[in-house]
Amino acid sequence: MFKYLFISVWALIAVAVILAGLSAPSQNHGGGEKKAAITAPVDTKPAKPVKVAAAETLKAPEKPKEYYPGVGDRAILKQTAFGCADWEDYKELEDIALSGDGDAFKKFIVLRLPFRCNAISDGDSVILIDTAPLHQAVKVRKVGELQTLWIPRKYGLLPPK
Repeated sequence: MFKYLFISVWALIAVAVILAGLSAPSQNHGGGEKKAAITAPVDTKPAKPVKVAAAETLKAPEKPKEYYPGVGDRAILKQTAFGCADWEDYKELEDIALSGDGDAFKKFIVLRLPFRCNAISDGDSVILIDTAPLHQAVKVRKVGELQTLWIPRKYGLLPPK
């Protein structure tokens, strides 16, 4: 234990000597020649203001802020979207759409659209019922209707007017 205390004391002394050497002005203890201190010239003149021509035009255009309504909030649909009431039907519709198989998509629309899936037009006012952030989907209900539909989030929701 004494060994560690001895090392700690020497470490503190070394730190104090280093700090004292950094903060104290140089003194000439040897009586020989004096060392000249190196200093940078200091400009005491106030800085001149810099004129920027047309500063307003240099600003980047602001992107419209994305509207993220909470459950129960109203919104307006940006684009016409196909959606399905059942999550499994929605996932199947999304998988077919992402595969690029146009024939399968047409069959899906003909066979299921009248019964379990539907379209919501752009500009329609909707109420957010649920969200699936991982799948970028939202469940909405058109104002005045009973049916709820899962639609892709990419069709966008605008704040209500």
